[in-house]
Amino acid sequence: MGDDELKGEVKRIIAANKDVYEKNPKAIIGILMKELKSKAESSRILQILNTLQKV
Repeated sequence: MGDDELKGEVKRIIAANKDVYEKNPKAIIGILMKELKSKAESSRILQILNTLQKV
């Protein structure tokens, strides 16, 4: 999975779980790992999540 595709998936999952993300941003990490662990390395998932959180 390419970076752009992975970023899109991360954004989609955050949007689908917006209430969880707003209450506890760290909880989204578990949801992302569960959904994307078979598609990308966990370090890449976290790196993209971190770049999205800084914006």
